[in-house]
Amino acid sequence: MTAAESAGPVSVPAAARDGSRVSRVLLAEDDPDYRRLVGLALHADGCDVTEARDGPELADRLCAALERRAQPYDIVVADVHLPNGTALDVLAPAVRAGLATPIILMTGFGDEQVYLAAGWLGVSCVFRKPFAVDDLRMAVLTFARFSPRRSTPPATVA
Repeated sequence: MTAAESAGPVSVPAAARDGSRVSRVLLAEDDPDYRRLVGLALHADGCDVTEARDGPELADRLCAALERRAQPYDIVVADVHLPNGTALDVLAPAVRAGLATPIILMTGFGDEQVYLAAGWLGVSCVFRKPFAVDDLRMAVLTFARFSPRRSTPPATVA
């Protein structure tokens, strides 16, 4: 059974239905099943998801944003081990160049070096595969609210 088949129904949290501005997510994942699963879950939450399949695509999307001196994404969600370059290799120069967007990493190979590098890079959190998609969704929705792309502070939840 693939990750997408095992996902089950996805409920939309109230935070995504309250009329607030749509969160823009950059999702970098080489596994098409995981990319589809996470992308569909985030779309269901009301997120606008831009996908990247490998290191160069992730780099292209980030470089284009930095060249415009913009923070077009509220959050970056990336698999650590991408073809043609790890997410850490791509994200480190982007962060040094001014990327202030929260970052969530996903990995199937969560050795100590990955966690240390993620910490030095300022990554918000790391999810080890397999993980509960609902946990990732909640992290995305939470960290996206504090993105520098947002012009107003997050609303309080009653």
